[in-house]
Amino acid sequence: MYRRLSLKHGHQVASFCLLFALLAAYGCNAVDADQPPLSLRFQPLVAGTPAQCGAPVKTPTASIQLTDLRFYVHDVRFVHSDGTETTAALIADGRWQTESLALMDLEDGTGACENGSREMHDTLVLSGPNASTVGIRFRIGVPFELNHDNPATNPSPLNVTAMSWGWMGGHKFMRLEAEVDGFSHLLHLASTGCEGTIGNISRCDRGNRPEIEVNWGTERPHSLAISIDTLLGLSTEGASASAATDWSCMSTRRDPACLSPFRALGLDVETGTSMLPAIAFEGR
Repeated sequence: MYRRLSLKHGHQVASFCLLFALLAAYGCNAVDADQPPLSLRFQPLVAGTPAQCGAPVKTPTASIQLTDLRFYVHDVRFVHSDGTETTAALIADGRWQTESLALMDLEDGTGACENGSREMHDTLVLSGPNASTVGIRFRIGVPFELNHDNPATNPSPLNVTAMSWGWMGGHKFMRLEAEVDGFSHLLHLASTGCEGTIGNISRCDRGNRPEIEVNWGTERPHSLAISIDTLLGLSTEGASASAATDWSCMSTRRDPACLSPFRALGLDVETGTSMLPAIAFEGR
């Protein structure tokens, strides 16, 4: 004799089926909650030498001094040995990281970085990956749905005024500043060609959110290196690609200064979309 399923019982069966389907979809690549958090430290380099606020790096072609480096990270995913990927949750800390967005701050407000802040956040802390994880992917920038709110009322880490791009463009996704032989070099990456009104931005012509991929195989890197000279289009071995003058890229399509940094980030300068690998980042 068959027993009719109750509504409550039916919900339990449905929930079980949904759970089973999710497990089947993710298989062994799901994030392992029993694993300790993964900490990935970002390390800015000039010609392979750590870039610090109070210590210019002298190369055969130029003296390069970091004066600011901050950027937002979101859409973080673990890459697995079978080619699939799973979402990597960020460990929220109430200031630098939410569960989906982080502000990386690699300047300490001293020396040449006097316009920055003394507090730093150079390590991205993520939920623990499992044994099949062989790399990571993430995007630099702020998601569109969070990018155009008022920075004066936004929660941390979207309330840093130095990273504001104005009400139309939202936030600076990356703020890189340096002195090269005493000349100012600036890269301010953000969305451009945005349309709408205050509090109601409908679209942006060029998103400019590069995707970064770092693969490490069986041995995880100690740090994620960022090549400052590559981002600024500087040669540290031969003739410099940058003239002895002030230089700035403000993320516009027709800005010649944006060609090198966009190429280093894998961004198409015309469309603002990721087209090629980002050569400025490397696991070490």
